[in-house]
Amino acid sequence: MAKSAEIKCINKRDRDNAYERITHVGGVNSDGGRWKLTQAEAIRYLEGGVGFLRFCRW
Repeated sequence: MAKSAEIKCINKRDRDNAYERITHVGGVNSDGGRWKLTQAEAIRYLEGGVGFLRFCRW
């Protein structure tokens, strides 16, 4: 069964630059623990069929 995670934050080297590439994504687990993946890890996670990520909008 695929796992799902909700992306609640992103990291960029220059956070004020709209054109800067996202380096990490992160969120909160169902147990309250925090998680963080590099861009490459998130892509491998998705391409490997392990699960899916979705963005949270405030």
